[in-house]
Amino acid sequence: MPTSTWNRRLLAVLRIVALGVAIAPKIAAAQTAEASADAGEQLTGTAGEAAEDAPQPFVLPLGDFHLRDWRPTRNETPDLRFAVAIVFNADTPVLTRERLAHWVNRLRDQTIIAMRLAETKDFAEPSLQQVQRLIRVRVSRILPRLAVDEVLITDFALGDN
Repeated sequence: MPTSTWNRRLLAVLRIVALGVAIAPKIAAAQTAEASADAGEQLTGTAGEAAEDAPQPFVLPLGDFHLRDWRPTRNETPDLRFAVAIVFNADTPVLTRERLAHWVNRLRDQTIIAMRLAETKDFAEPSLQQVQRLIRVRVSRILPRLAVDEVLITDFALGDN
């Protein structure tokens, strides 16, 4: 198999792992809250039906991005690479989830616009909070009734090519 194919497969696996690491604290917090609620029910002696599987947040991966010449400067060709996933609330209806899957290209366009609106200093932040906020605002413009819980940016690289 060519090396580029192996590299793509390796990058795909790394992205999945990074996405899992980014979502793990939210899932752990939900499980901790559920465990404490179960413990509270056992202490009070109330017989309530506990949810065996807590609803998981809806994660919509937007895929990989590669922006070149996003900020024209003299004698430089900036190269920006990243992957984005948007986390919606766990109680997002199934029909809305299916519709969002068809809106991926619109959401990708808004992500590109947000990245082009970001200032150079925003990319220097380790947590990329300002960039995440810009993406969240752009997505909220086209989905005003659907709250975005979190914007996950993985595989972020800024360089000159």
